[in-house]
Amino acid sequence: MAVPDWPNTFGYNMFLVPFDRWIGQFGIFEEHAHRLVASFVGFLTMILAIWLWFSEPRKWVRRLGVTAFVLVVAQGILGGLRVTEINPNLGLIHGAVAQLFLILICGIALVTSGWWHRVKVGREKEASFGRIQGAIITVLCLVFVQLLLGATMRHQHAGLAIWDFPLAHGQVWPATDAASVANYNEKRLALQGELHASKKLLDESGNPVTFLATGKEIQAWHVWMQMLHRVGAVATLALVVALVVKTRQQLGQAHRFTRASYV
Repeated sequence: MAVPDWPNTFGYNMFLVPFDRWIGQFGIFEEHAHRLVASFVGFLTMILAIWLWFSEPRKWVRRLGVTAFVLVVAQGILGGLRVTEINPNLGLIHGAVAQLFLILICGIALVTSGWWHRVKVGREKEASFGRIQGAIITVLCLVFVQLLLGATMRHQHAGLAIWDFPLAHGQVWPATDAASVANYNEKRLALQGELHASKKLLDESGNPVTFLATGKEIQAWHVWMQMLHRVGAVATLALVVALVVKTRQQLGQAHRFTRASYV
Protein backbone atom coordinates (compact mmCIF):
# COMPACT_ATOMS: atom_id res chain seq x y z
CA MET A 1 0.00 0.00 0.00
CA ALA A 2 1.27 3.49 -0.86
CA VAL A 3 0.18 4.81 2.56
CA PRO A 4 1.06 2.28 5.28
CA ASP A 5 -0.96 3.64 8.21
CA TRP A 6 -4.62 4.31 9.00
CA PRO A 7 -6.61 6.30 10.12
CA ASN A 8 -3.61 8.64 10.00
CA THR A 9 -1.55 9.30 6.88
CA PHE A 10 2.20 9.07 7.53
CA GLY A 11 1.46 9.94 11.14
CA TYR A 12 -0.55 13.06 10.26
CA ASN A 13 -4.25 13.59 10.82
CA MET A 14 -5.89 12.46 7.59
CA PHE A 15 -7.30 15.93 6.93
CA LEU A 16 -4.14 17.86 7.85
CA VAL A 17 -1.51 16.15 5.73
CA PRO A 18 0.93 18.69 4.20
CA PHE A 19 0.37 19.05 0.47
CA ASP A 20 3.96 18.21 -0.36
CA ARG A 21 3.52 14.75 1.21
CA TRP A 22 0.85 13.66 -1.25
CA ILE A 23 0.26 16.15 -4.10
CA GLY A 24 2.14 14.92 -7.16
CA GLN A 25 3.33 11.75 -5.41
CA PHE A 26 2.39 8.78 -7.60
CA GLY A 27 0.46 6.16 -5.65
CA ILE A 28 0.30 8.27 -2.51
CA PHE A 29 -1.86 10.91 -4.20
CA GLU A 30 -4.37 8.32 -5.43
CA GLU A 31 -4.69 6.56 -2.09
CA HIS A 32 -4.90 9.68 0.06
CA ALA A 33 -7.35 11.36 -2.35
CA HIS A 34 -9.45 8.20 -2.15
CA ARG A 35 -9.55 8.55 1.63
CA LEU A 36 -10.61 12.20 1.44
CA VAL A 37 -13.33 11.54 -1.13
CA ALA A 38 -14.57 8.54 0.88
CA SER A 39 -14.77 10.70 4.02
CA PHE A 40 -16.79 13.30 2.11
CA VAL A 41 -19.15 10.59 0.84
CA GLY A 42 -19.57 9.34 4.40
CA PHE A 43 -20.40 12.87 5.59
CA LEU A 44 -22.99 13.29 2.83
CA THR A 45 -24.51 9.90 3.66
CA MET A 46 -24.87 10.92 7.30
CA ILE A 47 -26.73 14.08 6.21
CA LEU A 48 -28.93 11.97 3.92
CA ALA A 49 -29.82 9.55 6.73
CA ILE A 50 -30.72 12.40 9.10
CA TRP A 51 -32.77 14.18 6.43
CA LEU A 52 -34.72 11.02 5.59
CA TRP A 53 -35.33 10.24 9.25
CA PHE A 54 -36.98 13.60 9.95
CA SER A 55 -38.66 14.34 6.61
CA GLU A 56 -39.59 11.03 4.97
CA PRO A 57 -43.05 9.67 5.91
CA ARG A 58 -42.34 6.14 4.62
CA LYS A 59 -40.74 4.07 7.37
CA TRP A 60 -39.02 1.67 4.95
CA VAL A 61 -37.30 4.57 3.18
CA ARG A 62 -36.07 5.95 6.52
CA ARG A 63 -34.61 2.54 7.25
CA LEU A 64 -32.85 2.57 3.89
CA GLY A 65 -31.16 5.81 4.92
CA VAL A 66 -29.95 4.30 8.20
CA THR A 67 -28.74 1.20 6.36
CA ALA A 68 -26.79 3.36 3.91
CA PHE A 69 -25.05 5.14 6.79
CA VAL A 70 -24.17 1.84 8.49
CA LEU A 71 -22.80 0.51 5.20
CA VAL A 72 -20.63 3.55 4.52
CA VAL A 73 -19.18 3.38 8.04
CA ALA A 74 -18.47 -0.33 7.60
CA GLN A 75 -16.91 0.42 4.23
CA GLY A 76 -14.56 2.96 5.78
CA ILE A 77 -13.48 0.49 8.47
CA LEU A 78 -12.93 -2.23 5.87
CA GLY A 79 -10.83 0.18 3.82
CA GLY A 80 -8.69 0.93 6.86
CA LEU A 81 -8.25 -2.75 7.69
CA ARG A 82 -7.26 -3.36 4.08
CA VAL A 83 -4.31 -1.03 4.73
CA THR A 84 -3.26 -2.24 8.17
CA GLU A 85 -3.80 -5.97 7.64
CA ILE A 86 -2.69 -6.20 3.96
CA ASN A 87 -5.20 -9.01 3.37
CA PRO A 88 -6.49 -9.51 -0.21
CA ASN A 89 -9.68 -11.09 1.15
CA LEU A 90 -10.51 -7.81 2.90
CA GLY A 91 -10.13 -6.11 -0.47
CA LEU A 92 -12.73 -8.48 -1.91
CA ILE A 93 -15.21 -7.68 0.88
CA HIS A 94 -14.39 -3.97 0.56
CA GLY A 95 -15.26 -4.08 -3.15
CA ALA A 96 -18.48 -6.02 -2.54
CA VAL A 97 -19.73 -3.60 0.13
CA ALA A 98 -18.96 -0.71 -2.23
CA GLN A 99 -21.31 -2.19 -4.83
CA LEU A 100 -24.04 -2.74 -2.24
CA PHE A 101 -23.68 0.85 -1.06
CA LEU A 102 -23.88 2.20 -4.61
CA ILE A 103 -27.00 0.14 -5.36
CA LEU A 104 -28.63 1.29 -2.12
CA ILE A 105 -27.89 4.98 -2.78
CA CYS A 106 -29.27 4.67 -6.32
CA GLY A 107 -32.39 3.00 -4.89
CA ILE A 108 -32.89 5.82 -2.38
CA ALA A 109 -32.47 8.40 -5.14
CA LEU A 110 -35.08 6.56 -7.22
CA VAL A 111 -37.79 6.15 -4.56
CA THR A 112 -37.40 9.75 -3.33
CA SER A 113 -37.48 11.30 -6.80
CA GLY A 114 -40.36 13.37 -8.07
CA TRP A 115 -40.79 10.93 -10.95
CA TRP A 116 -41.43 8.05 -8.53
CA HIS A 117 -44.23 9.99 -6.86
CA ARG A 118 -45.76 11.21 -10.13
CA VAL A 119 -46.16 7.77 -11.68
CA LYS A 120 -49.45 6.22 -10.59
CA VAL A 121 -49.77 2.47 -10.29
CA GLY A 122 -53.12 0.69 -10.13
CA ARG A 123 -53.83 -2.14 -7.70
CA GLU A 124 -54.04 -4.63 -10.56
CA LYS A 125 -50.51 -3.77 -11.69
CA GLU A 126 -49.22 -3.91 -8.13
CA ALA A 127 -50.60 -7.45 -7.86
CA SER A 128 -48.84 -8.36 -11.12
CA PHE A 129 -45.56 -7.16 -9.66
CA GLY A 130 -45.65 -9.99 -7.13
CA ARG A 131 -45.43 -12.53 -9.96
CA ILE A 132 -42.06 -11.24 -11.16
CA GLN A 133 -40.63 -10.18 -7.81
CA GLY A 134 -38.77 -13.48 -7.45
CA ALA A 135 -37.24 -13.10 -10.91
CA ILE A 136 -36.06 -9.57 -10.09
CA ILE A 137 -34.39 -10.71 -6.86
CA THR A 138 -32.76 -13.67 -8.63
CA VAL A 139 -31.29 -11.51 -11.39
CA LEU A 140 -30.02 -8.97 -8.85
CA CYS A 141 -28.30 -11.76 -6.91
CA LEU A 142 -26.70 -13.07 -10.11
CA VAL A 143 -25.42 -9.59 -10.95
CA PHE A 144 -23.91 -9.35 -7.48
CA VAL A 145 -22.24 -12.76 -7.87
CA GLN A 146 -20.76 -11.52 -11.13
CA LEU A 147 -19.38 -8.49 -9.30
CA LEU A 148 -17.86 -10.78 -6.67
CA LEU A 149 -16.19 -12.83 -9.40
CA GLY A 150 -14.75 -9.66 -10.88
CA ALA A 151 -13.48 -8.48 -7.50
CA THR A 152 -11.90 -11.88 -6.85
CA MET A 153 -10.15 -11.74 -10.22
CA ARG A 154 -8.85 -8.27 -9.43
CA HIS A 155 -7.40 -9.10 -6.03
CA GLN A 156 -6.00 -12.48 -7.05
CA HIS A 157 -4.54 -11.08 -10.30
CA ALA A 158 -6.58 -13.65 -12.23
CA GLY A 159 -7.23 -11.05 -14.93
CA LEU A 160 -3.63 -11.61 -16.06
CA ALA A 161 -4.27 -15.33 -16.63
CA ILE A 162 -5.76 -14.78 -20.10
CA TRP A 163 -4.80 -11.84 -22.29
CA ASP A 164 -6.77 -12.44 -25.50
CA PHE A 165 -10.47 -11.98 -26.26
CA PRO A 166 -12.97 -13.29 -27.37
CA LEU A 167 -10.86 -16.46 -27.51
CA ALA A 168 -8.80 -17.57 -24.53
CA HIS A 169 -5.23 -18.54 -25.39
CA GLY A 170 -6.49 -19.07 -28.91
CA GLN A 171 -9.20 -21.51 -27.80
CA VAL A 172 -12.91 -21.32 -27.03
CA TRP A 173 -12.18 -22.90 -23.63
CA PRO A 174 -8.50 -23.11 -22.64
CA ALA A 175 -6.88 -26.23 -21.25
CA THR A 176 -5.92 -26.16 -17.57
CA ASP A 177 -3.60 -29.16 -17.29
CA ALA A 178 -0.15 -28.64 -15.76
CA ALA A 179 1.68 -28.47 -19.10
CA SER A 180 -0.74 -25.89 -20.52
CA VAL A 181 -0.58 -23.70 -17.40
CA ALA A 182 3.23 -23.81 -17.49
CA ASN A 183 3.10 -22.74 -21.14
CA TYR A 184 0.78 -19.83 -20.26
CA ASN A 185 3.27 -18.65 -17.62
CA GLU A 186 6.17 -18.76 -20.06
CA LYS A 187 4.24 -16.84 -22.69
CA ARG A 188 3.04 -14.22 -20.23
CA LEU A 189 6.49 -13.56 -18.84
CA ALA A 190 7.85 -13.19 -22.37
CA LEU A 191 4.98 -10.89 -23.33
CA GLN A 192 5.41 -8.72 -20.25
CA GLY A 193 9.14 -8.54 -20.88
CA GLU A 194 8.49 -7.29 -24.42
CA LEU A 195 5.99 -4.72 -23.17
CA HIS A 196 8.34 -3.47 -20.48
CA ALA A 197 11.28 -3.28 -22.86
CA SER A 198 9.33 -1.48 -25.58
CA LYS A 199 8.12 1.13 -23.10
CA LYS A 200 11.52 1.33 -21.38
CA LEU A 201 10.07 0.21 -18.06
CA LEU A 202 13.15 -1.74 -16.98
CA ASP A 203 15.88 -0.56 -14.64
CA GLU A 204 19.61 -1.02 -15.26
CA SER A 205 19.43 -4.58 -13.93
CA GLY A 206 16.61 -5.51 -16.29
CA ASN A 207 13.95 -5.62 -13.58
CA PRO A 208 10.50 -4.05 -14.12
CA VAL A 209 9.97 -0.74 -12.35
CA THR A 210 6.15 -0.82 -12.42
CA PHE A 211 3.70 -2.28 -9.94
CA LEU A 212 2.69 -5.17 -12.23
CA ALA A 213 2.63 -8.51 -10.43
CA THR A 214 4.96 -10.10 -12.97
CA GLY A 215 6.23 -12.65 -10.47
CA LYS A 216 2.81 -14.11 -9.61
CA GLU A 217 2.40 -17.33 -11.53
CA ILE A 218 -0.80 -18.25 -13.31
CA GLN A 219 -2.61 -21.17 -11.72
CA ALA A 220 -5.34 -23.37 -13.19
CA TRP A 221 -8.00 -21.85 -10.96
CA HIS A 222 -7.07 -18.37 -12.23
CA VAL A 223 -7.99 -19.52 -15.73
CA TRP A 224 -11.24 -21.06 -14.50
CA MET A 225 -12.10 -17.89 -12.59
CA GLN A 226 -11.71 -15.68 -15.62
CA MET A 227 -13.67 -18.04 -17.87
CA LEU A 228 -16.51 -18.22 -15.35
CA HIS A 229 -16.51 -14.43 -15.24
CA ARG A 230 -16.79 -14.29 -19.04
CA VAL A 231 -19.62 -16.84 -19.14
CA GLY A 232 -21.32 -15.07 -16.25
CA ALA A 233 -21.19 -11.76 -18.11
CA VAL A 234 -22.98 -13.23 -21.14
CA ALA A 235 -25.54 -15.05 -18.96
CA THR A 236 -26.19 -11.94 -16.87
CA LEU A 237 -26.76 -9.81 -19.97
CA ALA A 238 -29.22 -12.36 -21.38
CA LEU A 239 -31.12 -12.63 -18.09
CA VAL A 240 -31.32 -8.86 -17.64
CA VAL A 241 -32.73 -8.43 -21.15
CA ALA A 242 -35.22 -11.25 -20.53
CA LEU A 243 -36.27 -9.63 -17.25
CA VAL A 244 -36.86 -6.28 -18.94
CA VAL A 245 -39.08 -7.97 -21.55
CA LYS A 246 -40.93 -9.95 -18.87
CA THR A 247 -41.46 -6.83 -16.76
CA ARG A 248 -42.97 -4.99 -19.70
CA GLN A 249 -45.30 -7.91 -20.46
CA GLN A 250 -46.47 -8.29 -16.86
CA LEU A 251 -46.68 -4.68 -15.75
CA GLY A 252 -47.12 -2.71 -18.95
CA GLN A 253 -45.11 0.09 -20.48
CA ALA A 254 -46.40 2.77 -18.08
CA HIS A 255 -45.41 1.01 -14.85
CA ARG A 256 -42.56 2.69 -12.99
CA PHE A 257 -40.64 -0.57 -12.60
CA THR A 258 -40.82 -1.13 -16.35
CA ARG A 259 -39.40 2.32 -16.99
CA ALA A 260 -36.75 1.90 -14.31
CA SER A 261 -35.70 -1.45 -15.81
CA TYR A 262 -34.62 0.30 -19.02
CA VAL A 263 -31.87 2.03 -17.07
